[in-house]
Amino acid sequence: MAARFDHPIVGVWRLFAHETILDDGEVIRQFGDTPRGRLILTASGYMSGFAAAPDRKGGLTDDRRSDLHRSMIAYGGTYRIVGNEFIVAVDLSWHAMWDGTEQTRTFRIEGNRLDIVSSVGPSPFREGRTSYGRLAWVREA
Repeated sequence: MAARFDHPIVGVWRLFAHETILDDGEVIRQFGDTPRGRLILTASGYMSGFAAAPDRKGGLTDDRRSDLHRSMIAYGGTYRIVGNEFIVAVDLSWHAMWDGTEQTRTFRIEGNRLDIVSSVGPSPFREGRTSYGRLAWVREA
């Protein structure tokens, strides 16, 4: 597929900070102080992102699988750039409420750092609440 984007956001990014800000101002670090994650934004307009707590433990029990689900975010789809926003048309996500939606993110790139702020929406971590996320990434490739 021919490249559609010649933009500095294209690349592979490693997550180093993730915060969720709830509607009452409470800041939570769902994935701790040293989250793990990768964001891949291709020149052909595809996006895939994954973020997780650093201390996840595998297992096959229902409780263990539930813990694994709560300790991660993953989604992907196609994206477009509009000014300082990238907008993802989500076609696959860990949380079904995002499937078929558009997720808008404001971004800023300084050197090898990418800062992202999500739009306010239903919180994936606190039922009945709204929240937005602040994420910081460093370029890997």
